Amino acid sequence: MKNFYLLLAAVIILQQPLASQTNTKPCEGIAKFTYVITGNSVKFTSTSNSNILVHYWKLGDGATSKDVNPSHSYANGSYRVVHYIKDSIHQCYDSAVAEFKIQETINCPKPAFQWKRDSLNNKSITFHNTTGPLPTIYKFTWQFGDGKTSTDPNPSHIYADTGVYNACLIIEQLNGLCKNYYCQPIIIRQYCDIKPDFIWEPVASNPLAIYFKNISSPTTSPNVSFSWSFGDGSFSNDINPRHEYTKPGSYQVCLKMQVVNSDCIKYLCKQVYVRTTCDNLYAKFEWKQDYAHPLRGVQFVNLSSPLSNKTQSGVRWNFGDGTSSNEWNPFHQYKEPGKYKVCLTIKYFDNCYKETCDTVVVPKQEINCEEISKFRFERVTNDSSGFYFVAKYRHPNWKYVWTFGDGEGMQGDEAKHRYEKPGKYTICLTVYKSDECASTTCEEVIAGGILCNEFHFKFEYTRGVDVPNRVKFNALGNVTLGNVKWLIYNTNSLSPTPVVLFGTDPVYTFNQTGLYKVCAVAYSNTGCSKQFCDTIRIDKIVTPPVCEIKVYPNPATNYIEFDVQAESAGVMTVNIFDITGVKRKQFLTTGQYGNNHIRISIESLSAGFYTIEVIHSNGRVCKGNFQKL
Repeated sequence: MKNFYLLLAAVIILQQPLASQTNTKPCEGIAKFTYVITGNSVKFTSTSNSNILVHYWKLGDGATSKDVNPSHSYANGSYRVVHYIKDSIHQCYDSAVAEFKIQETINCPKPAFQWKRDSLNNKSITFHNTTGPLPTIYKFTWQFGDGKTSTDPNPSHIYADTGVYNACLIIEQLNGLCKNYYCQPIIIRQYCDIKPDFIWEPVASNPLAIYFKNISSPTTSPNVSFSWSFGDGSFSNDINPRHEYTKPGSYQVCLKMQVVNSDCIKYLCKQVYVRTTCDNLYAKFEWKQDYAHPLRGVQFVNLSSPLSNKTQSGVRWNFGDGTSSNEWNPFHQYKEPGKYKVCLTIKYFDNCYKETCDTVVVPKQEINCEEISKFRFERVTNDSSGFYFVAKYRHPNWKYVWTFGDGEGMQGDEAKHRYEKPGKYTICLTVYKSDECASTTCEEVIAGGILCNEFHFKFEYTRGVDVPNRVKFNALGNVTLGNVKWLIYNTNSLSPTPVVLFGTDPVYTFNQTGLYKVCAVAYSNTGCSKQFCDTIRIDKIVTPPVCEIKVYPNPATNYIEFDVQAESAGVMTVNIFDITGVKRKQFLTTGQYGNNHIRISIESLSAGFYTIEVIHSNGRVCKGNFQKL
């Protein structure tokens, strides 16, 4: 066979001059093949006719093949492949050559960015490159859509005019093997420096009449117009209108503010409560008590006529024990059993008071039969296998029987027991009160664990980034923690009563500045307990902003529009509810970081008042109201 290939090569060499002289040779040009490169692998396919008897390949890196359609893997580099064939009918030879290059596959990164509008200049945009860290062989180029460019990593750009601009981030490898881009539309609107606002109050002589005072900014400029919608189908263009309703109720009043001959329009809507006459109002309440545990407290339910504006200043409860409250539905704990005269007084408006009283009876607490077998336990100091057990309720005429889960037991309202072997045991206490009342309670203990003096515990805390007075505590121990009780003392207050929290990682929002002492008592699952205390200073109180949506136009007929700020990119869920709380419309939209402008068709909705709700991907909820005409 070796002699055959030497002969084949010699024949091809001898035939080369002849091939250049004539085209009558039957094998001339019949050696053909194609190839496909996939990564570092190459698939060769012979496309010669069916008379071929012999195939021979020189694959360019020293390797050869006799296959008809071979495959071969290469290192990076340039190669020259020769395909030799023999025609079995004409007994002649031919060859074909191909050259190619194997190079490393480039996975071109995908660029990405976010943008944020300057709160003081709506034409100034800050771009933030979120592509991620890349080697220095890559370069970035920004195209802002107005002919301007930048190579800064995170540029800021000021657009000269209003309009819609297609801003693009281009990523490119310096050797030219990779180029990719990502674009977003940037909408620049005319800066709208107006702020609608108003306050309202009923006319003293006529509760159905409301006076609206315009406190917008600016209010008196000749270039600004105002339009009022009173929620009952009536309208006005007065700056400070007075409107009389035909019946009491709740109305959504909207003020439209517009710069003349421009698209600078803003809306503000508020809920206005129109009261009835004093004779038709009344005070009424009910109270509910946990009769199994009366001293836990009494829940009062206010059934009075609704209070205008829902403020608490017009509500006062006297609980009959020297304490009071301004809450609408308060919960109150009495310290002792007894009878208490509770009075509710409501001020609806000047010279209109309503009062009602009732007697609340707090009985003495009777122990439920199922409760009489409750008990507590604690580990014996410096003995991981010894425990004390004590019944919660003790009575000289009751019978107490303990079983310790290891085949032993004893009687009495308290017990001490030591386990010989480590492990988990079930302790049960059975209490016999009478022939009609007996109860059993069981608990688990772990014997042979670490000693209580080896149980270590502490806590750490972190402050909220946007709300620094919101603090998250985290309990840490060298064993699995059971319950953790937290006591927060205000060192600036004269009251010794602490705020009490439970859990291993509670969150508490402080409502006053000052120095606080925080103590946590942790209980291990082996019956040990440890206390750890630390101080925390609150220097600033921040109230989380209410996320409100300003809907316009309002009232609306065919569509509504609004802007909503997103703290991060992600899917936003938009819900529309009618006045009864029934969801009438829902859709999903992809929100970008920063401002998002949303337009919704409402042609399919019936006339009435609606609430719109936007739920962000991080759980943040924004709400607004509008009226469909």
